[in-house]
Amino acid sequence: MAISHVKSNIVPDWTGTVTVGNSTGGTQTIAATDLVRPADWNSAHNQFYTLSGNTNGASTASGTNVVLSGGNNVTLIGGGATVGISVGDYITTGALSNHSHGNPTLALTNLSGTTASNSAGLTLSLSAAAPGGGAAVTKSGYAPMANIPFVVGQVGQGTLQFQPEGFPNVQFDRVAFQIHNSNSSNSSGSHTLSFWVGLYTRNASTLSLWGSTSTTVALTHSGTVGSYSLYSGIRHVTIPWTTTVSEDNYWIGFVSRTTSGGANGRYSNLVMSNVNSNFVGHFGSSHNTTQQLTLGQGVYSATTSSLPNSVAFTQIRGSDSAVFRFPNFFFASGTV
Repeated sequence: MAISHVKSNIVPDWTGTVTVGNSTGGTQTIAATDLVRPADWNSAHNQFYTLSGNTNGASTASGTNVVLSGGNNVTLIGGGATVGISVGDYITTGALSNHSHGNPTLALTNLSGTTASNSAGLTLSLSAAAPGGGAAVTKSGYAPMANIPFVVGQVGQGTLQFQPEGFPNVQFDRVAFQIHNSNSSNSSGSHTLSFWVGLYTRNASTLSLWGSTSTTVALTHSGTVGSYSLYSGIRHVTIPWTTTVSEDNYWIGFVSRTTSGGANGRYSNLVMSNVNSNFVGHFGSSHNTTQQLTLGQGVYSATTSSLPNSVAFTQIRGSDSAVFRFPNFFFASGTV
């Protein structure tokens, strides 16, 4: 038989002879030289690969053996028929500002692993998300004085008091404080109660009114019967005020006034149970009434029937004993 049908391009280089069967049942001896792999074997069986995506270098590759090569922060791990790829620490996004001149600021987000190292003239600014990875939390209501003991006390007619307070992000729909009412059993008369509450922010050396609310209540007593049961003892006074306060330092301002006619009753505030004394300034220095225990903590220098839009720190007396007995407050959202 003819041997031209033998596919010599699929065997390796051999030496010697090969005996094969033919169609008549006989045998045929073939010289090994007739079975040598042709010269174009390698090029005819090359594999071609196209590189796409984030590449570096040529976009195509070919060869009988494919080599995987690691790079910066990329480690290849061999194990049997499996190739593992380990990617090191990375930064997914970055923004460089003020790069024209001066020291640049690099703002980074989505950091993984260790932080980037600093180089000459580079300021690294990182901003962390709120706990849980979400936006900052806004509280529903806020009671800054919830754990402070209080007693019944007088704050003075038309006296504007200031109390500094650090607020979180908070939403509320009313402000609440407590008063105390007592009346003699044989006394009748009328009362008018007015209250003003506001939040101030600092503007250099002054306090500026950020927002406020107020209310006036008129009532009549006949001894300790009738409507007296609706107003006697310790009571919440709530004033509608729907707003949202951003986290910051604020100063609570409070004023109250009462007038009465033919009544022997008494209205008081619930105030902090604190020392009945005066703050008199710095140790070893002369007394000055405008010196304050904490900046802005004190009493406005004039009585008032409203909340002024602006108050200088020099208009706040820090040495009055009322400084340590501020009325109890909380900011509520929903039913009190």
